Amino acid sequence: MSLDAALNTSLSGLTATQTSLEILSNNIANANVEGYNRRVVVQSTQVLGFEPAGTFIEAAQRQV
Repeated sequence: MSLDAALNTSLSGLTATQTSLEILSNNIANANVEGYNRRVVVQSTQVLGFEPAGTFIEAAQRQV
């Protein structure tokens, strides 16, 4: 694995984690708001060829 590929893999993981934390903090901040629906992050693995190449967020689904 080249250095660029390793950096891109780690960057995609950090970006997905940052988005997950933003959604989590939004869930906590709005926990007592009437009518608020909690959101859940769905993450998947990126595959290039037959090798894993990071992660991405498929969706931020509402959970009722």
